[in-house]
Amino acid sequence: MKRIRLYCASALVSLLTLFSVPNVLQLGTLKEISTPYVGYYQCETLRIGGRDYAGDVNARLEVGTEEMTLIWKAPLIGEQRLSFPYEYDESAQSFFLTVPDGKGEKRVRMTYEKGELTLSENLSGKAFFARFSRK
Repeated sequence: MKRIRLYCASALVSLLTLFSVPNVLQLGTLKEISTPYVGYYQCETLRIGGRDYAGDVNARLEVGTEEMTLIWKAPLIGEQRLSFPYEYDESAQSFFLTVPDGKGEKRVRMTYEKGELTLSENLSGKAFFARFSRK
């Protein structure tokens, strides 16, 4: 009789464990778990030199594991892409990327907070502000 109770208790614990633990396949790969910022972001705010371009330009940011790609579509130009490598500093919750700046390149900081990426820099002599939200 004790053996049957022990068997039933073990079976019950096994079933409860099976249904209470999340499905491991839904967790994703280790790389996806360790890089939660990877994904697509839609441009919410885009100001260059004091002018608001958010309504004129459809821009999005694709963040991969090694590089970011800025994709934008403007009237008369069509779709354009610009890719650049980045480094992510977890302690500062910031991306550091090298972007074209006039004749050369400039290292800039983009903050990552609560699923939003924000860049506020002076590029090519103009104030540049962009905010992207996770899609």
